[in-house]
Amino acid sequence: MARRLPPMKSLLAFEAAVRTGSIRKAAQELNLDHSVVSRHLRTLQERFATPIYTSTAQGIRPTEAGLEFAAQVTRSLDLIGNAAAKLTSPEEGLVLHVWCMPGFALRWLTPRLPALAKSLPGVEILIKPTDELDGLDNGAADIDIRYGAPRSASIQMAIFAEPLVYAVASPDWVSRHPMPEAPADLLKAQLIHEDTTDQWRDWFRLHDVTLASALHGTRLWQAHLSIEAAKLGQGVALANDFLVREDLAHGSLIKLASPGVMLNPYMLRARKERWDEPSIRRFRTWFMREVQSFGV
Repeated sequence: MARRLPPMKSLLAFEAAVRTGSIRKAAQELNLDHSVVSRHLRTLQERFATPIYTSTAQGIRPTEAGLEFAAQVTRSLDLIGNAAAKLTSPEEGLVLHVWCMPGFALRWLTPRLPALAKSLPGVEILIKPTDELDGLDNGAADIDIRYGAPRSASIQMAIFAEPLVYAVASPDWVSRHPMPEAPADLLKAQLIHEDTTDQWRDWFRLHDVTLASALHGTRLWQAHLSIEAAKLGQGVALANDFLVREDLAHGSLIKLASPGVMLNPYMLRARKERWDEPSIRRFRTWFMREVQSFGV
């Protein structure tokens, strides 16, 4: 049975217009006249019963259905491009987009990039430190490394570590404050948070510490910022071995007496239909070997 596909030129025009946010930029990318791109968009719109965009003074604004459709088209084009690249020269010229939490990317993944490049010759690795979770869904990410991400029916995931989370402070901070003997003692300390107070709240809860009021303290959005603030003596932060093992070894941070607890797992994720693609499989193999060698 023949596939009833929309015209490829219209698909390319719509995908480029949504991705670049501009008909003009889409026309430049596709080497077409602005009016030709607009005609392709109208052709595609007329094909569907559901509107995929609305016209604006600046160009077009995709509807919710249009955004979802454009994301599917982007993924499909990426799959075709990767398949073609493998036939030309297996994996040569491929770009592997890896999204990752900023703290993990900076403190653990970046020092290992030379080893990664040797393990995936011919594949260009593009690391994007981000807290965004939609990279796999919209086709912008091939692999996503996340801490405590929600599960999804379309996403395959492998938990690679469940590290203990513990409190850390600088030697300077420790010299100026009584050493805490129990988790509850840290309620009196200047706590350093990430984007919310959730992590500290969960940490106290798992230590059976009752919070009489809301937690306060500096909020620095991401783990590497909270850790840097702790190293500067600004208070107590939460961390794990992936983030601060080197700092503990060098003495720039001290693990406080309270024992660690497991808050969330780290996971490596990719779309189910792409999980066993050669470049993603090779990245997974290298990554899991590095994690095992690290020994958390």
